[in-house]
This record gives sequence, structure tokens and C-alpha cells, in this order.
Amino acid sequence: MPDHLEVLVSLCLGPRVPVSGTIRTWRDIEEGMHFYYGSYFGEQPLVLSLLTPDEHLRVTRSGAKVRIDTAAGAPVFRSDGHSAWHFRNDRSDPRVTAPDRVQFLGPGRELALSSEEDRWATQRWIRPVGPVEEIEFLGRPCWELKLAPPRPSPRSRMLGEPDSVRTIRLDVQTRAVVAQYDHSGASGAEFESFHIDEELPDAVFTWQGKAVTDEEEMAFHERKAGDGRRLAHEANDWFRSNVLQDDVNLPVFKNFSLEFTHVDEKTGEVNAGLSCYSDCLTVRRRPRSNSPWTLPPMRDDYAGAHEESHYVWSAGAFDWMLSVTRGELNASSIAHLQRLLHSSEQPEPGPPLERMHPGGIVAISAISPRAGS
Repeated sequence: MPDHLEVLVSLCLGPRVPVSGTIRTWRDIEEGMHFYYGSYFGEQPLVLSLLTPDEHLRVTRSGAKVRIDTAAGAPVFRSDGHSAWHFRNDRSDPRVTAPDRVQFLGPGRELALSSEEDRWATQRWIRPVGPVEEIEFLGRPCWELKLAPPRPSPRSRMLGEPDSVRTIRLDVQTRAVVAQYDHSGASGAEFESFHIDEELPDAVFTWQGKAVTDEEEMAFHERKAGDGRRLAHEANDWFRSNVLQDDVNLPVFKNFSLEFTHVDEKTGEVNAGLSCYSDCLTVRRRPRSNSPWTLPPMRDDYAGAHEESHYVWSAGAFDWMLSVTRGELNASSIAHLQRLLHSSEQPEPGPPLERMHPGGIVAISAISPRAGS
């Protein structure tokens, strides 16, 4: 009986003799698939999936080399261990890249690709469950290994359910993975026919025709994005020429909900924040004073995207300041808010407004609404 390490090493090395056959892949669960990938701007990942409309593919493997075709013989994927070619339905020429840059989505990865050694140190399925068992599959002796996550996932802890166990079946003679099951069999891939082949020439696993390199793929998507921006500008220009020439300034009614409040009960000072989606309204109150309102420094990356309009006034025993992002309030809106804040007290001109900067304090403009404005 082999130990777990021997089976994991076989998964990394791939079949030790050429093998081929037809595989079936399925996924009968409602939970969506998640794909995480980080890259430089404009770089497009090469994503391989065995999930096809007819569920069947022909796979030929020899060590790290692999060839995948549809049941009708159309090419899907090639790799000679040094380069990888992916054939896409939306493009006439395949994409060529390094094998380690191929991303896989869906079930059946171990049937099609060899795993890097460090993948088993970082991936989700690394904890053996029970011993390696000897079974028979497709009339051939196989080893069956069950793997679980190293620790319960957040989803399983939240639902109080055990994590899914991945089952992998390995052909003893060839060391090829012949089946992989997840979610108690609701998702998986398996060989329906399996053959040992004679030594195959490298040409079986390569593509001699035209292919799109990583650099060409990046340039294609950059051009596509540029075309999209150009078409958007042209559409905007047409609208301005034929429908509405200038920008529109309209009063808009929004419901702002209270998000936070800081209160000093001794002085009556208040700092409250309200929001309506991404728009923010801040209401500040302090005991009446001749000192200016002083705002903290604004971050450089915040100033351009979140411009604020400020309104200051005094009423009764307090000074008031109102700040709103991305827009301005008209006189009726300010008067309505003043009636809500201090209905029995008339507003008067308020103190000046200033903002702190690294070089000192700078005065900034603010509207000081008066009674009846």
C-alpha cells in the first residue's frame, strides 16, 4: 500500500508513460465558481476549463505534455512542457504562453495538467483523509486518495457543515490521474475510456501554426479598450451636437441616513455624518465663537474625486457648518435643513473657514447663508 507522499509526487510528475482517452466533466451544483488572478494592467490570463457543452473531451498525456481535443477532433489545448497553446472560440489563432501561466477553472485539473510541487504546499486540498485505498476503475488497479482543506473554511464554519472532500483516483501502472470528484460527486471529471499509448512524437503536443503571444494579446486588449474609449467619446460628442449641448444642473432629492454621531454633552458640540449611497453630508455644531472653523488636511488622492461644498452660519448659541460631497445645495435645501436643526432661531453670517496644510493654514471658501436666503 503506498503512502500519501508517493501519490502526491505522482500528481506532480504526471503519467510516466503516454496515455490517452475520453473524459467526461460535470458540475451539478448551484454555487458559483470563483477565479482569483492578479497581473499587470492589460495582461490577460489564459484560463483553461474542461467544462464543455457536450461534456466530453479527448485527452492525451505523457509526463508534463498534454493534448486536449473536442470529441469531434477540434483542438482545445496543447503543451509540450515548455510552451502552452490555448484555442479559443472567439479567436481564430490560439494563445501561446508558458505552462506555469495557465490558470485552470472548474473540475478535472489533475486529469489534464501536472501540478507544481509547491502547489500542494499552498493549495486548498492538502490534508489526507484516511489511508490510500486500492480500488478498481475501468477494469484497472487504482489508488484512491481523499484530501481535505488544512482547516475548516469560513463558509463551513458559518453554516456548521463539514468541508467537501476531494477524491482522486490514480492508475497504478501509469501513475495517471483517471478520476477526480468534489462535493460528494456533484462536481468532477473522469476517464470513460483509457489507453496506454506507444511513445508519441513531440509534434503531437505542439502547434506549428500561427499563435498569439502574451505581448500581442496584451496589445490586442489595449487596442480594444482604446477603441471602446474612442466610441464612447464619439457617442458623447454626437449627443452634445444633436440632443443636449451643455451639462445639466438640476436639484435632486436624496434621503440621507445617519451613519455616525460624536457628541460632547458638556458643550453641546456635535459632529454627525449622513450618507446616501456614495454621497456624504456632514453636520457640525459648536458653541458660538469668533474663531474660524478649521478642517484637517485633505489627502491628495481624495481631493479630486471627492470635492466638498461647505456652508457656515451661526444661530442662537451655536455655530454650524455643513459639508456635502459631489455637489452643491441650493438656497431652499439649506433653508429646509436650517429649519430642521434650529426652527426657532434665525441664521446669521458664520465665522470663516480654513484648512490645515503642510505649509500652514489656508483660508477656503464657504457659503454663509442668511435668514430668508
